[in-house]
Amino acid sequence: MSTALKVFAIYTIIFTQMLDTSVANLALTNISSSLYIDVYYSSWIMTSFGTGLVISFSLGNLLGKIYSTDAVLVIGVLVFTAASLGCGVSTNAAEFLAWRFLQGLGSGVAVVVSQSHLFRMLGESRRTFAISLWGSAFSLAPVMGPLVGAIVTEHLSWRWLFLINIPLMTVSLLILLPDFSLSRAAEKTKALPFTTLITFALLVASTQYVLDFGEQLGWLDSFSIVVATVISVVSLVVFVNANRRNALFDFRVFRDFNYAIATTVSCLGNGLLFASLVFLPLWMQRDYDMPILEAGVIVSVASGVAAILTPLLGKYLPSRWLGFAAIFSLSITAFSFVLMSQFSLDSSSDYMVLSRIIAGLGLATFTLPLTALALKNIPSQNVVNANAIGLMLRVVSANAFVAIGFAAFNHIRKVKELDYLSTPDRLTNLKYYAGIPDGVSSYLSHWFSTSAMTSMFWLSALLFAIFAVAVTPVVMRISR
Repeated sequence: MSTALKVFAIYTIIFTQMLDTSVANLALTNISSSLYIDVYYSSWIMTSFGTGLVISFSLGNLLGKIYSTDAVLVIGVLVFTAASLGCGVSTNAAEFLAWRFLQGLGSGVAVVVSQSHLFRMLGESRRTFAISLWGSAFSLAPVMGPLVGAIVTEHLSWRWLFLINIPLMTVSLLILLPDFSLSRAAEKTKALPFTTLITFALLVASTQYVLDFGEQLGWLDSFSIVVATVISVVSLVVFVNANRRNALFDFRVFRDFNYAIATTVSCLGNGLLFASLVFLPLWMQRDYDMPILEAGVIVSVASGVAAILTPLLGKYLPSRWLGFAAIFSLSITAFSFVLMSQFSLDSSSDYMVLSRIIAGLGLATFTLPLTALALKNIPSQNVVNANAIGLMLRVVSANAFVAIGFAAFNHIRKVKELDYLSTPDRLTNLKYYAGIPDGVSSYLSHWFSTSAMTSMFWLSALLFAIFAVAVTPVVMRISR
């Protein structure tokens, strides 16, 4: 089998795994309807995959110390493929939740070891090319995800967003398996942190359950939420102690001021950006009545701009300007959220595209400068650990902000509705209650949702402005 074909198979595996982080965003309304759940309580459709992903990053590294990377990749792909089938044929919310979690678990395990396979296939002399291929899959997937999700959902069904993974993964494995050595075990390491990993998994899963279902179930009025909260607290205590004795992550990197500030800003900013990519297409389809394909194109504009500019900036932007690029990124992103906070039921598509282009300028200068600032003083032997922590926290942040965003959206929407109903316009209120005419009720419902979303975007703009201020001392210190 030619090297090019094997590299293509690995790239397909990486790209497909990353595609599933965003492919469901545009189909959220369709999935919710098919599974008979309220779309405004469906954050777990995205976060269940992310939860599995967070846990699997550590699990993949651990498996790599026990089995060969070939075996770990095959395990990850098989779990991902089986879970994709489960997602595609699920008939209720509980089934889909379980399969989506397993899909994220398999995805992360495969992705963790995928880079080493590219290195091995292309050789040390083409290591830079291998890194660029691996990185391009991460960059292009967010661009293609909304578009693929919109096209497949529009012309086939949301179920094919998951079923299409089966032939792609099957063909990729058939290409790779003849050269894989599944029986060869990697060198084993003593005292592997199994306890630390298990408690970390319990901490992540239980905390995310509370965030996803807390509002819907009445928070601490619900027995399951109380149990999950207790598990979360106990798991945190046990994890902290276990991690000190047998480390899964070395959190001492946060002692470095640059790393602490830049990583915190990067993770929180990533969470806000990901959450906006969930709420924006949801509003476009449900309240603005935009066709799903058009919504997919507009949402993808920012990622498209970033995908074009990011490699150019990485190649031509002098390293001494990276700090200022970070400030620019946070500032222009804050401005893009200000523009999006002005969306209304009468906004033009051109205005939406403009706001997304500006958001793309922020995205293009977001990850690279902040990562460079974070790693500025980190010794080379600690870079892998620092990157692993940063990647884990970015996904955790994305999951948390999506769940918190849904809870905040529902709360703000109810407050807006109560404020409106307290106005002296009794006639309109009576018509609203009685549904006479239907157009009044429908318009008000869309208006409340729009107002809630734009309020959240205003808050996001404020937070990004604060992030820009927080990063400035780090930049000034480095540039002296």
